[in-house]
Parts: sequence; structure tokens; C-alpha cells
Amino acid sequence: MIGMSKIISEMSIAKEEAQIVELKTWK
Repeated sequence: MIGMSKIISEMSIAKEEAQIVELKTWK
């Protein structure tokens, strides 16, 4: 279960980074 929560947190971080990249490319 500990490994699962780590994977989920890494996925949410990757999602946030992807959104930041999208915002930069829109400008």
C-alpha cells in the first residue's frame, strides 16, 4: 500500500507538471 500511495503522488505531480507545460505552450 505504501508503494501505491507513492505511485499516486508521483502521478499527481506529473499531471501538475504537464499542465504547467501546456500553459507555457499556449502563450
